[in-house]
Amino acid sequence: MKIPHQLRSVKYFAATDKVTSFAGLKFITDLAHKLGIIHGLETLTVKKRRRGIPVPDFVMSLVHSFVVGGQHLSDLQVLREEKATREHLYGLEVPAPTTAGEMLRKFTLGHIKQLEKVIAEALRAADRMRGGDDAITLDVDSSIIQVYGYLKEGARYSYNKTKGFNPLLCFWSETRLLIGARLRSGNRHTAHKVVSFLGECLARLPKDRRIHVRMDAGYYSREIVAYLLGRGLEFSISARLTTSLRAAIEALAEKSWKPYPWEDGTEYAELAYTPKGAALQSQWRRSVGALQVGWQKDRMMADSG
Repeated sequence: MKIPHQLRSVKYFAATDKVTSFAGLKFITDLAHKLGIIHGLETLTVKKRRRGIPVPDFVMSLVHSFVVGGQHLSDLQVLREEKATREHLYGLEVPAPTTAGEMLRKFTLGHIKQLEKVIAEALRAADRMRGGDDAITLDVDSSIIQVYGYLKEGARYSYNKTKGFNPLLCFWSETRLLIGARLRSGNRHTAHKVVSFLGECLARLPKDRRIHVRMDAGYYSREIVAYLLGRGLEFSISARLTTSLRAAIEALAEKSWKPYPWEDGTEYAELAYTPKGAALQSQWRRSVGALQVGWQKDRMMADSG
């Protein structure tokens, strides 16, 4: 690198508008453009006032607010005051909190389906950009979101005595992308409506790819296993340690156990196992070759797939 003998003068001046760390939202906006999300949002049929804020600006305002830590519609006011930042976001129009509430009430289930279609197209676009042709691993789980107050629609007490919601979540492991979410009341069972949720998530994925689904013991049910087998999917579900399964595990010879490569102090083994229930027994025998069992200290875990 050449260093000039005479340094150039640098002028500093104070700007009237402040640019904060929120300016990093430009990367999110540019990515949304590249993935076709902005164009997709323009196709939404949500009615707006004649001189109202465009739907893409409204949706992206909510996205940006969440990304920078906003939790309520009132937090949109912070972005509204970021004049310099909004210029970097291509003149983003941010609605007032009350206007945002009015516009959200115009969204119907049909509009939600339109949004999900936009998300599906964006996922496929991201996969094409990364040149993806490998297998896809889906991680399905639920969470507990605690809320306060008595007017939260759908908020119920969950199994851990927490009042809130119990959303379903589905992640594409290799890309760390959230490809599906469904809000449920807090008192819903873990496996409630999982089959239809899985169908929606699978429909958003690239076609003709090998898919593996991973779930914990909360999804160990006949309905879910039958669905996965019917779709011809590979899967791993933590099995409940029933009396018959424990007996089968304890009957294994010592030489059957091998060191587990991803966790110190853990061993694993495989065995053939047929869960009780005539409806699934023959199907399970044809489709499931073995049960992988991990053992650590005095705790057993089982994954079937």
